[in-house]
Amino acid sequence: MRILQVINGLGTGGAEKLVVDMIMALQQRGITVDLLLLNGSETPFLTHLQSISTGKIIDLGRTSVYHPKLLFALGPHLKAYDVIHVHLFPALYWAALATLLPGTFPPLVYTEHSTHNKRRDRWLFRFVDRWLYARYRRVVAITPLVKTNLQAHLQWNADQIQVIPNGIDGKTLRQAKPYSKADLGLPEDARVLLHVARFYPPKDPITLISSMMVLDASVHLLLVGEGPDRAAASAHAVQCGVASRVHFLGIRTDIPQLLQSADIVVLSSQYEGLSLAAIEGMASGKPFVASDVPGIRDSVAGAGVLFTYGDANDLGQKLQRLLDDLAYRETIVAQCLARAAQYDSTQMVDRYLALYQSLS
Repeated sequence: MRILQVINGLGTGGAEKLVVDMIMALQQRGITVDLLLLNGSETPFLTHLQSISTGKIIDLGRTSVYHPKLLFALGPHLKAYDVIHVHLFPALYWAALATLLPGTFPPLVYTEHSTHNKRRDRWLFRFVDRWLYARYRRVVAITPLVKTNLQAHLQWNADQIQVIPNGIDGKTLRQAKPYSKADLGLPEDARVLLHVARFYPPKDPITLISSMMVLDASVHLLLVGEGPDRAAASAHAVQCGVASRVHFLGIRTDIPQLLQSADIVVLSSQYEGLSLAAIEGMASGKPFVASDVPGIRDSVAGAGVLFTYGDANDLGQKLQRLLDDLAYRETIVAQCLARAAQYDSTQMVDRYLALYQSLS
């Protein structure tokens, strides 16, 4: 069986990490898996994959992922595989449209990663999306809520969308060795918060940075990621008077080590699909705190700590309690580990492999 994974590029998002992890897991099972990038710009994920993958990496160039020429560049590559698995918009559109070109194309699978997107706010896209999604033999949602929202948008029946939750390798995360405070450039007595997310809507680093004003002066915040909102976040840290305790680490591939170096893992978002950052945070053996919003609430409630979205004071108070109350902290850690065990990567790969086999 030959599988082609198609995605816009290998930035720092959860969908990109899922693709890298799936490629490696399937290759370890003897499956031929290649990757096609609409934009093959160099990133840490791509560099890492190039060093370990046995499959081909097809790079369509450095132009915008919205450029119409990608439709014609993409088409010929699709025909050499048994199944095409597509992730994210606009790869969603280009792959579907490519099947209208002359020739025979293999079955297409699409994974929906988010509970919402801007296209769904415009009535015209409902009709466009219904036609384009119908070009896919299988559509997968990463949570029941993602399925419910997509089903409502497309006005599809429930059996037209399958749910396969994202998975992670929690054991490997917990076995990673933490960095020393000196390695991170922090004072020896620093207490560390870690936030792993792109600086891009719907992420909300501003509320998290604001919460630093509520926390005591020993607390430092590590922000991992890049994106167009980074400059605004940096300026906000200066405005709040906490810039010396807020550290922007950029794109990193050593997330397991950073997770083990943190005292608390935080995710502040307006909404999510099934966030790999959330699952990894809960699996890390550290207490996990996140905004009480769609896509996070379903996976985190009853395990990690939820704060009111956009409320820096509420977030700060909940973080401070975790830092000060050891018994409470240990309770949250135990709950998080139990919840994260439900999202095992082996089960995820088994289900995708069964789906591929049913189509080939």
